[in-house]
Amino acid sequence: MRRERLGRRGRRLAFPFFLTALLTACVNVLLGAGAGAQSRGSTEILINIPAFKLYLYRDGVPVKTYPIGVGQVVKPSLLGETTIINKVAHPTYYPPDWYTRGLQPIPPGPDNPVGTRWLGLGFPGYGIHGTNDPSSIGTPASSGCIRMYNHDVEELAELVSVGTVVRFIYETIQAWRDPVTGNALILVHPDIYRQGTNNYQAALDRLERIGAAGGVDPWTLQAILGEAAAEPRPVPLSVPLTLDGERLPVNAVRYGGQLLLPLDPLAERLGLTVARSPRPEAGEVAVGGVVVPGSFRIGVRAFAPVASAAEGLGLAVAGASPEGVALGSVRVVDRSGSEILLRAHVLGDWLLLPVQET
Repeated sequence: MRRERLGRRGRRLAFPFFLTALLTACVNVLLGAGAGAQSRGSTEILINIPAFKLYLYRDGVPVKTYPIGVGQVVKPSLLGETTIINKVAHPTYYPPDWYTRGLQPIPPGPDNPVGTRWLGLGFPGYGIHGTNDPSSIGTPASSGCIRMYNHDVEELAELVSVGTVVRFIYETIQAWRDPVTGNALILVHPDIYRQGTNNYQAALDRLERIGAAGGVDPWTLQAILGEAAAEPRPVPLSVPLTLDGERLPVNAVRYGGQLLLPLDPLAERLGLTVARSPRPEAGEVAVGGVVVPGSFRIGVRAFAPVASAAEGLGLAVAGASPEGVALGSVRVVDRSGSEILLRAHVLGDWLLLPVQET
């Protein structure tokens, strides 16, 4: 959306587009990312830009969450603290430089770009408002203002007043413990303004705050950061991995109650390739042309449960527990003891060998 303007007398409002420094005190959103919103015995709004979320707090407790649209990469939403300075129902929209360009204000109605409500902010020219383009919610599409669904901003307008504090933060990594199981979870939002926030050290810092940084598997955590799926992921834990008695530089991974093997480095070691499965709709991958059941990708990296991964790689599982995974190569020899270069597979109690007509 082009620069949002509001004014009943058509006065021009300036739009400074710049990013301020990130807030050092961040809100406890999504069950515990960062420090909690400070209670001032009043209603507050917190907006996490990369999460596309607006949180309404009352006495320091989150009571409402709304999806939002935010500023474009080239016209980002501001960061920092401000307040609501006015509230307008069914506002008139004034296009940028409308008078000098010979344009007409857009009256209230279905074509109004700021929808049915305007909550003006102390940042000059910025506001929280509705929209005539609901498909833009959840995207960086505005000129810095915060867009909401009309029904959401109408509800919000009834819950806040002039003077309500509004804080804008930029938190791409959130970490917390499940309140029932105690398991550590991490959620990574896309770094939409390219601030470099989705880095390994930042993730470790978040995990350290909840006491979950110990034993984290770096390779898999990097995959989660690269994926930036904006969905909760189990915090991956390293499990020692050996092949033919040799400790490998990569680890097996304890991930959400499963033991997984990283397919890419193991396949590379064995001279195999990891590729898209012939059934991409299943989300599985193929190793050396063999589909690995239960395999999946985190970002660009492939993983699979130990048994099916070993099968796809042509390896035997000598042992698998949270304390360690031991794999063994399957070698085929003839009667003289010479090795036959065949790719064998162990499937349960079966040893599978390729056959070829001669």
